[in-house]
Amino acid sequence: MVGLRRIGNLLLGAGGAGRRRSLWLALCAGLLAGCSLDTLATRQPATVADAQAESDRSLYLSSIAGLIDTDRPQAALAFLEDYQNRWPQDPRALTLQGRALLSVGDVSGARQSYENALAIAQTAEALIGLGRVAALEQDWVVAQTRFAEALELEPANARALNNYGYALLKLGLAEDAYPWLERASELDPNNVQIAINVMVAAWFSSRREEAERIIASFELPSERARAASLLNEWSPRFRQAGDTGQKDRVQL
Repeated sequence: MVGLRRIGNLLLGAGGAGRRRSLWLALCAGLLAGCSLDTLATRQPATVADAQAESDRSLYLSSIAGLIDTDRPQAALAFLEDYQNRWPQDPRALTLQGRALLSVGDVSGARQSYENALAIAQTAEALIGLGRVAALEQDWVVAQTRFAEALELEPANARALNNYGYALLKLGLAEDAYPWLERASELDPNNVQIAINVMVAAWFSSRREEAERIIASFELPSERARAASLLNEWSPRFRQAGDTGQKDRVQL
């Protein structure tokens, strides 16, 4: 709480009373979202005072990440403007800025923020961000490359593994995608989206029993019907790529 009070004091100079109050309430909401910046590189403080200052900055950034994760990117951008005025050229803030800009549809601005972050420090999160930018532009070759670069820095990053595997799926490479997605699922077994991606990769890489096991784990009939629909949507891509997986429409 000491760190939160310190950050509250920082906001006293952030504009008029109404704006300060809304910023403060949004900051508390972001903090209560339980987010952290564990995956972003942290600086190593040299003194006790430096350690306290770094702790305050990390708490501030964690709260901003919470706002993005709870679909409040505009509030996050307001905080990031304040943060960057006080501590410019922090790659963690630039990476969060990229995430927030993507959330509001500013793909070009997001790319610039991620590139600025990478110019200061090479981090997996910024590379994942550039991969997401490429994916939104349907450039799956570039997306695959960026996710692979992120994995070189953090081989056990479940998001990077999932994104890399998904990019391979988009390129029609189910056999190549499967082990990466399987590894992502092992690291994050409760992530439904990863499970769905594993199912798709398994089905189109001659691992139909594995795909059916995943489908059977979906509790609701609507979820199983959605799984069949997804497989049918993916089929043309693998037929075009010459994949030897299932060709007929899926009936579950």
